[in-house]
Amino acid sequence: MEDSNTKSIIFAEKLQQNNNLLGDQFQRAFKEVSIIDDFQKANDVFIPPSFEEVWGLVVNEALASGLYVLCSKYTGVAYDLINEESGTIFDPDNADEMVKLVQDTKNQIELIRSKRTKISNWAKDKLSIEKSVESFVLAIGS
Repeated sequence: MEDSNTKSIIFAEKLQQNNNLLGDQFQRAFKEVSIIDDFQKANDVFIPPSFEEVWGLVVNEALASGLYVLCSKYTGVAYDLINEESGTIFDPDNADEMVKLVQDTKNQIELIRSKRTKISNWAKDKLSIEKSVESFVLAIGS
């Protein structure tokens, strides 16, 4: 059985093999906290290819900045936050599917860019402190 580090390497290699498809528009890298805001402003799509992620706060941050998110089904917030407007959920165990998804996303990049403000406003409303408190109160009240 493969561990998540091995799966991540296989996933990254599959994307790298298709680099001509991905081009310079896609960057894979850990980003220091101090430059995340600039990084998010300079990009259109965020892809966290998680194999294990209890919550996935980076998805919240990406949505709040208006990024379209291609989100692993193993990211805890995937089914709560990702919808047809804000992104797509994918299976990171299927790298071929991911390559197709990236290609489809590139083909729709202008539409995705036009939704940036809408995604950001939706996320800021849904993820506000007030909404979090409401949800918490409902959860402990039941």
